[in-house]
Amino acid sequence: MGNLTQQFAANPAAANQSAMNWGAVGTGLQAGGQITAGFAGAQNYLYQAGLARSNANIAQANAQAAVRSGDYAAQTSKMHYGALEAAQKTGAAAQGVDASTGSAAAVQQSTRSISAMDAAMIHYNAAKEAYGQQVEAANMKSQAGADRLGAAGAAINGALGGASTILGGASSLSQKWAQFRLLNQPQAAGAN
Repeated sequence: MGNLTQQFAANPAAANQSAMNWGAVGTGLQAGGQITAGFAGAQNYLYQAGLARSNANIAQANAQAAVRSGDYAAQTSKMHYGALEAAQKTGAAAQGVDASTGSAAAVQQSTRSISAMDAAMIHYNAAKEAYGQQVEAANMKSQAGADRLGAAGAAINGALGGASTILGGASSLSQKWAQFRLLNQPQAAGAN
């Protein structure tokens, strides 16, 4: 290293030329790194957008499943109460009571009312769950859109950062080139 320092001290033009060469290499590497980082960031955003889209699809499927599950549960409840009402009628008839009048009819009407309320509550809960899943799906779709915009921004940021580095490096190199030219100008006669 000491030998190189002595060579550059003896030949400032060579030192300046070497500085320009290494400056160009450094500028290129830095610009390449910024561009690569920008595109890596863009790829990360695109990956996140893909995950958000997948999550939105899952949430939408869960919303549909909640509705189907609610329909099934309501049908099961209606069958249960239908069987209960039938048992009430046959029980009254077995005891010799007219099931279509009086308290026997009132008990059956009460069973039908409870059945309807139960089915309505099952549908309400299923609809509420489905709505929550649909909101989640909408949020995930929005997130996917934001991530796609982030990807574009990261790519642009990397490209602009690389271009800025190249322009800054070119400016620095042009100054070094001017210094190099000054050092390598022939001395005018009579100048010291």
